[in-house]
Amino acid sequence: MWWSFYEGGATFDLMLRHLAAYATGMAPAEAMRADRLDLERRILAALRARPFLLMLDGLERVLVAYHRLDAARLPDDLADAAIDLQACTDPRDGRFLRALVRASPSRLLATSRIFPSDLRDGDALVPGVELSAAQGLDPADIPELLRAVGLDPEAWWVAPTTHAMAKLGHSSLLWRLIAGCAHDHARPSTFTGHDDPEPAALRAHILTTAFEHLPARAARLLSRIAALRSPVGIDTVLALADPPPLGLRRPPHQPLAPLRQLEQILAEDHYPSTRTHLQDNYDKLRARRDAWDVYRALAGPYARLPEVLAHYARIHVDLCLLEARGFLLWDRGSNRHDLHPVVRAYAFERLEGEGRTAAFVAIRDHFEQLRPSPRPPSAASPTSSAPSRSTAPSSVPATSTPPSACTATAWPTRSTAASRRTRRSSSS
Repeated sequence: MWWSFYEGGATFDLMLRHLAAYATGMAPAEAMRADRLDLERRILAALRARPFLLMLDGLERVLVAYHRLDAARLPDDLADAAIDLQACTDPRDGRFLRALVRASPSRLLATSRIFPSDLRDGDALVPGVELSAAQGLDPADIPELLRAVGLDPEAWWVAPTTHAMAKLGHSSLLWRLIAGCAHDHARPSTFTGHDDPEPAALRAHILTTAFEHLPARAARLLSRIAALRSPVGIDTVLALADPPPLGLRRPPHQPLAPLRQLEQILAEDHYPSTRTHLQDNYDKLRARRDAWDVYRALAGPYARLPEVLAHYARIHVDLCLLEARGFLLWDRGSNRHDLHPVVRAYAFERLEGEGRTAAFVAIRDHFEQLRPSPRPPSAASPTSSAPSRSTAPSSVPATSTPPSACTATAWPTRSTAASRRTRRSSSS
């Protein structure tokens, strides 16, 4: 079983319950309700009965060091220095990890930017644990990487760059950034410089140079995505991008049910002290309904404006460019975008002053549109008027069809073929 802690909501407890369903054969619904201690016993018994391979990706996310607001942007040097924060946030997780490594014949394979202290016995490792540092590219594989992105491995800049990258262990991430920028006609010599810098300075120099070779609009979008700690869907990407022409944005759904209930309450309530409050709340809901009516009337023609079509086409081009340059990771199955922690940390630090404020305002405005639908108001609580959850892109023009159809037609899912066509056209 493979489990990634980089996914939103992927907790250790949830992993354990999925593992119980996978290894023991119990019903998923039962595993979600079962007592954790009983689940642990059943899992360990199943793992000892026959061999399983459990792969945990991003195990550092369950450690104390990563339970902070900037965890997803934590640089490697800071993460490595946080040696006193290497324990699991829940002691039960640490104990179960130790039990997993002894559940032979099954095997646990985990990746982590910080080695969990729960798998240590003093200065030694827990019996059965082997620690292997992740290696960079084999120098023999570098020509293949360069050919894969359309570069000549015999070019004049490859040898000095390879020599300089040896100081960084031939980091695959940094090589990918170099190759992506070199493919788009950047000067590769600028990545290594001429003063033979120290590894930390060289790493920072490569990140800075690669970022500065991005177009301003794409760099701004990347930094805004980096402000979030989890993979983002296309709705969120569109909300964080530069606003569309005229700034037409989808308002919250119409509060039809609360309006009907308030109308009934107002018709039966004759007490001035409560009627004034009810009327104020009713007027607010009416304003929201009117705003939706105006939006529905404008959305269709707005979506067909050449400027609007060009705006969303530019966002698609920026996403393809960021992916081709190695900055952005696109999961085609879920249509979500993510960043390597090193890239996320650096891109976020590029947000300063008004740029950072604008990013946080865009994030706030987007997620305010996603508040869950409240219970309908009652005579005892007539103020329940928060907007309902919207699944359609909040900044994408919708048609005059019902909201469910708007969700399907407002923004097409990025396809692999479209991405390739855009990259070919941008590099030609």
